Amino acid sequence: MVPENFPLMLSTVVSNPRRLDNFNHAINLLNSTIQKDPPEIMNSDYKMIRNDLGRIFEQAWEDKVSRPFFYAGKFQEQPEGIQELHHSIMVIGFNSMNTTKNKI
Repeated sequence: MVPENFPLMLSTVVSNPRRLDNFNHAINLLNSTIQKDPPEIMNSDYKMIRNDLGRIFEQAWEDKVSRPFFYAGKFQEQPEGIQELHHSIMVIGFNSMNTTKNKI
């Protein structure tokens, strides 16, 4: 798994060196965890990965979905079904990604 496998998240952090380092570090930790037999991860590493990727996921949602399609009067331009979908999706960190995916 490489950061390029996640182009939307990568494009969100590429201009922020600290966030890019956090993103790359999280991916590297995930890779090292997957390669262990049996796979195991320290709780502190899990929390760091979850928090860093969660913040990046939230920012990607903001940059790629909310701001271009729903801010500055654009919300009213969307069909009613899309407005309802947008209201039903609450992106709060990485944990909400599966719920969001299922709604879309």
